[in-house]
Amino acid sequence: MILVDSEELDITNNYHPIVYFLIILLNHNKNKDSKCFGMLKKYLENYDIKLSDIENIDDPLEYKEINSTDIESSETEDFEYGNIEIDDLNDVINNLNIKDEITNSKVLKTDYPKNEDRKNEDPKNEDPKNEDQDQKIKYKYDIIDIIYQCMDDYGLSIVDKARLITIKKYYNNKASLTYQTVYNIFIILYLGYLVFSDNEWYKFSYGRHGWEIISSYDLAKEINIGLISKLTKLCNHCNYSLEKLPKKLFNYMRHHAVTYKNLDHLETFFFLGNFISRMDKSQVLRFEDCVYDFNIKKPRPGLPRDFCLKSTNYNYFTKNKEKMEEIK
Repeated sequence: MILVDSEELDITNNYHPIVYFLIILLNHNKNKDSKCFGMLKKYLENYDIKLSDIENIDDPLEYKEINSTDIESSETEDFEYGNIEIDDLNDVINNLNIKDEITNSKVLKTDYPKNEDRKNEDPKNEDPKNEDQDQKIKYKYDIIDIIYQCMDDYGLSIVDKARLITIKKYYNNKASLTYQTVYNIFIILYLGYLVFSDNEWYKFSYGRHGWEIISSYDLAKEINIGLISKLTKLCNHCNYSLEKLPKKLFNYMRHHAVTYKNLDHLETFFFLGNFISRMDKSQVLRFEDCVYDFNIKKPRPGLPRDFCLKSTNYNYFTKNKEKMEEIK
């Protein structure tokens, strides 16, 4: 007879890995009045999971204070902001043509009002139905919003470690792997970075500071080639071991390649109906090497929650300096 820990059996049998991922993020929250806690609680309650049902599940995340240096991805840690004057930069930015990556044509010229103009704006004249105010719409919270809020509140390392803990809990002791195992691991790792909407796949790229359309062929490549690499890199970054799972996964995928025809059921987990309506509504302008944030008035690394698809197709720190000289 094989003895199995009853708590582990209940968790893995009763909850989908995504649900467990959210549960451990909820249990890690020390502030029940926080926005993150409220979003997690409400989302789980929609699936009839109440706090009383999960109160006996321990917090597997090691508690630590999150500081500002832990908020963003390790892929953005070496980002340098440069020393360009804000007024000169605004002159450049206001004359840039933004290129739509879908149609590959110039579709928009930015026309951001200066701070003085904004102060003189009469809020009474604002039309709440105006499409230009779409960024102010309170969207119905989706799992992607919850993940981004957790990144803000806990820091990216905590969220990433929760992903790894979930994967280890469910799959580390599996005697054999299946295609479904591969898909579930992929889903846990890529939630927040991959979206299916309007029959298109979109992937967030830290290297390019925004979202991009990818084909089903490229998505299959991402699973076959990028999954193990991402998993290993995340383990190293979080200083967390999955023991033999990455090697088992590698050996399995050597003989079981995923094709673009096998991706249909992933659409359910990554579907976001209002994704397109969110695109390019935030106060940031995407460059090839950063985004310029008009709220903080300086460049920074692009983040998934910026929802940027369009790009200037300029490098902020090189070509823009030359263009500024020309304007002067």
